[in-house]
Amino acid sequence: MSSKKAMKQAQKQAYAKHRSSITNSSKFNFKNKNSSKKNKKKANFLFEIFQFFYIQTIKRLLLHY
Repeated sequence: MSSKKAMKQAQKQAYAKHRSSITNSSKFNFKNKNSSKKNKKKANFLFEIFQFFYIQTIKRLLLHY
């Protein structure tokens, strides 16, 4: 293989590697952002449930005395 062809092939491979690393990292970041949003929603939901039962328990205790 001539040096020009080898150089072109090396450039193509380097560019392909560069592109794949960009798309992989952006996909990874996108997944992380979505998972953190889901975790926040889940945490808020669990906190609301906890509050509800906590208030119900306090009401029962107050009515008991």
